Amino acid sequence: MKLLSHFSLPLILTATLAGCNSSKPDEQLKLALNNGLADEKPLCVELPSGASFERVQLFADSHPGSQTFKDVDAKALAPYKALESVGLIHAKGTQQEPSKSGVKNFALFELTPEGKKYQPKPGAGKLCYGAGEVTQVIEISDVKESSAGPKVNVTFKYRMVVKADWAKLPQIKEAFGIPELVFQNNERGPLTLPVFKVESGWSNKPA
Repeated sequence: MKLLSHFSLPLILTATLAGCNSSKPDEQLKLALNNGLADEKPLCVELPSGASFERVQLFADSHPGSQTFKDVDAKALAPYKALESVGLIHAKGTQQEPSKSGVKNFALFELTPEGKKYQPKPGAGKLCYGAGEVTQVIEISDVKESSAGPKVNVTFKYRMVVKADWAKLPQIKEAFGIPELVFQNNERGPLTLPVFKVESGWSNKPA
């Protein structure tokens, strides 16, 4: 095993990374690990399971005079209103659908072009505003063959980096319960992730 510190990669690692077509194998390794952290430990605001950014069901209109259902609707709409206030979604009105008990009422929304930048994939019920970044490589295993091709296991420390200013706003933190710990930039780990050898060098995903 190779012991490393703060990306001061010795010659033995350069030899391990031979053939990666890069004059800076340490930076390429760091990029692969950061990409892995974006997949493994993203920072995201997330809607409740099954919810979407397109619409949310409302109940108060079907139960006139019920404060309970007004409170339910207010709670359901809170994250949408917060996202709307920072320009990530916008309201499109309401919609009714027939149901066995009468009609279902929905408030309609749509992600703005800015909001779509933070959606990891179409249809995902979350918007990601940051991810982990490697601060220190501790250990790199020998290159081993796997069913996905040559790989090394890298143990490292990292910190969480908030990349979107809207995540720091009070209404967003309150609506999604973002803890202050997220913004403290403390070093975390150690964590171990695999890195695969591909034609262009090294990647967090196999070729």
